[in-house]
Amino acid sequence: MRTFDADRVNYLVNHPAIRPTCGGDITQPLDCTEIVSDHQNVFVGGEHGGFSFIWTAPRVFEVHAYLLPEGRGKWGFEFGMNARNYMAEHADMLWARVDNPALRYFTMKSGFTPCGQNLIGAKTYNLYKWEY
Repeated sequence: MRTFDADRVNYLVNHPAIRPTCGGDITQPLDCTEIVSDHQNVFVGGEHGGFSFIWTAPRVFEVHAYLLPEGRGKWGFEFGMNARNYMAEHADMLWARVDNPALRYFTMKSGFTPCGQNLIGAKTYNLYKWEY
């Protein structure tokens, strides 16, 4: 389930259906090679996308989803639940910064609870957490 395949992650996060949701200057490609190769971070990949768990503190990870359209819905939810369960051996808490209504629904359905807001530039993000 865990992957260190930066080429696959870069392909997915730069896919036209995913890149606009990844932040930053969307006219520029992302290169995740360094963060994928950092063993503190955990990337899990599947047929239609993946999840990244970026280390932010000991046993605390920020979650990012990058799913192709065909992976959204039932497949993505089941894959996400498996990824969350996989992280139980690595984490005490997962957290996510969400501004997309569909992703907010997905996050809540996955059992994450609201824990505040974060303002970055002019954009307000809702924060969610999952504790093991």
